[in-house]
Amino acid sequence: MTLRPASPTDAPRLAAIDACWDTTPRWTEEQFRKEASDTKAVAFVAEAGGTVAGFAAGWVVGEELQIFDVAVDPAFTRRGIGRALLSAALAEGARRGATSAHLEVAEGNAPAAALYTGAGFKVVARRPKFYGGRTDALAMSRPLP
Repeated sequence: MTLRPASPTDAPRLAAIDACWDTTPRWTEEQFRKEASDTKAVAFVAEAGGTVAGFAAGWVVGEELQIFDVAVDPAFTRRGIGRALLSAALAEGARRGATSAHLEVAEGNAPAAALYTGAGFKVVARRPKFYGGRTDALAMSRPLP
């Protein structure tokens, strides 16, 4: 597996990976294109066997890194790709001056919650009906070195 910054040409594959998961709202190819070229963006892809297998996307604003999405193609799960992508995003956020990282995760998404907890995130709030008015989110945060 290799990690690299996302580029606008990755947008179709990233949208396809995002569509594999029950997330609301889903990101469009155009949103991924914009994120890959935005100066605030922290966006990485993981490649496995020449295929983009997953991505992490977020923004650094001031001293905060906001993680928007970490997703791995279901065919590539349970290989440490999500952990590697999250680590890369956290390191890049810290490199850009962020002192804390924040994200939301669906309350019932146990694999993602375990990933984030394992990376040092702690639940700081619950956001009722955050996802499409039907699923609560857990807001999680952690300091960055």
